[in-house]
Amino acid sequence: MILYYDFEDVVLEAETEGGCIESLTDGVKNILYPRTTINIDGKEKKRGGSHPCVPNFGVDNSYGLPPHGFGRDMKWDVMNKAASYSTLSLEGIEEFKNLKMLLSYEIGEHSLRMNLQLKNAGDTVLPIAPGFHPYFPTKKSYVKVHNRELNANEQMATTFFDGDVLEFETADMIFNYKTKNCNRFAVWSDSEDYVCVEPTLNGPSFSEIVETPYELKPDEEFEIDAVLEWKPKA
Repeated sequence: MILYYDFEDVVLEAETEGGCIESLTDGVKNILYPRTTINIDGKEKKRGGSHPCVPNFGVDNSYGLPPHGFGRDMKWDVMNKAASYSTLSLEGIEEFKNLKMLLSYEIGEHSLRMNLQLKNAGDTVLPIAPGFHPYFPTKKSYVKVHNRELNANEQMATTFFDGDVLEFETADMIFNYKTKNCNRFAVWSDSEDYVCVEPTLNGPSFSEIVETPYELKPDEEFEIDAVLEWKPKA
């Protein structure tokens, strides 16, 4: 089911299947690269918009979960919906069956807020390493983060920046992130037409290289929050 949001000139479309943002525009400008299917090395891949990474960002070498978790592959239920705001809910599966999730999107004046709340409703610790995965349109792979331009090879390999705030620019726009409980930003792309700048908790913590997930205790609640603001280049 498609959900529509609007606030003045800002318009967002989201899909309950996967809890994904399909598009985000401000007037005539695409703030996010519109979600679509493209061919990558002979395989059809979904790209664009934004999706939640839950319970894990990146690959998983411990629990058999798909890259970026199961949240983007499941149907979320609508808890509430207003003109510029909504909250979706999802319950976990298998080893994560006791994980309860609430996903909120809110648009404002030249801004998007993404919020993910997690609760452990079981009696054993659950590892989590969530994040958000937005795609930004650009040209010829251009992105500059904290005044450092990253080339296409650095994007393909994924470059990480530590911190809870981030300023970056694409070919046409300047962006600022302010976050809560997000401490690593991943910059990645496999196309010259878009770049992903992704706020995460501890990066790919389910991988055998990092292995630093957050341990969500029984009955504990935890949230990550990311506010994205933008303006056109002068």
